[in-house]
Parts: sequence; structure tokens; C-alpha cells
Amino acid sequence: MSFRFVADLHGAPAMADVEFDQLFSYVRMTGTINSQNGAYSFHADIYGNGGYGDMRDELRGEQFRIQIQNLSEAGFILTSNPFQSPTKYYFSRFIG
Repeated sequence: MSFRFVADLHGAPAMADVEFDQLFSYVRMTGTINSQNGAYSFHADIYGNGGYGDMRDELRGEQFRIQIQNLSEAGFILTSNPFQSPTKYYFSRFIG
């Protein structure tokens, strides 16, 4: 399943292209997020409506932890660095 979501990343619109793969007892969420300020790729293991994963900053080559919460077809919350200096981003389903 593939979905497209939109969010505000530091004042710039960002598009997230996300795919979901149903595995035995969880869902593997993979995707990319692109805006005028950056490009990221990520994966997370989702149990219920949330989980944890890793994100890579494709421009800087840095990797960091993420948390996904409140996952639904309508959107999700992505928290970067959930264990230290967390920042939340609210993604909603892109219709268009």
C-alpha cells in the first residue's frame, strides 16, 4: 500500500511518500520525505498505531531515531530524536 502525506518542515511544505508492508505481527513503514530544505528516507516498525525506526538525512549523510504515533490513513505524527531534543511533525493525508 502506498500513500502520500504532507507536513510543514521548518516553514516549508514537505511531501512524504510512504509504503506499508504487512509482516507477521507488525507493519514495516518505509518512505521518503522531500522539501525545499531537505531530503530524508526512513523505515519504522509499527505495532498498533505507532512504533520506532531510523531516518537518514540524504543531504548530510546523518542518521537518527524517529518515533511514529497515531498512524492512520488520515496521517501520523513523526517525532525526530524522541529520546533527546524531540521535535514533532504532523503529517496529514495528501488529497490531490
